[in-house]
Amino acid sequence: MERRQSLRKKAPGNIVYMYYRGKRIHRCKTYDISTQGAFIEIQPLAVPLGAVVQLVFIIHQGQIAKIIRKSALITRVSNLGAGLGFLNKRRKAL
Repeated sequence: MERRQSLRKKAPGNIVYMYYRGKRIHRCKTYDISTQGAFIEIQPLAVPLGAVVQLVFIIHQGQIAKIIRKSALITRVSNLGAGLGFLNKRRKAL
């Protein structure tokens, strides 16, 4: 059963850095993304399910690199990666 409320867009290869408790713990790639969350390709996590992490996306647009920072909740972990839901500034799920 699909629980997503917004459409996902494939975003293979975009680099994202994951920070947990102020330390960079992973450099990974996005698989898909929506306005409410993302699925990232990542090796086994050293962060528990339900943890809040900070994501820094590096998005290349031609010769320009755009940096986007988002807080996210780890909502799902699989062999392929992790599903994350973006949080608003009050730490509520979008």
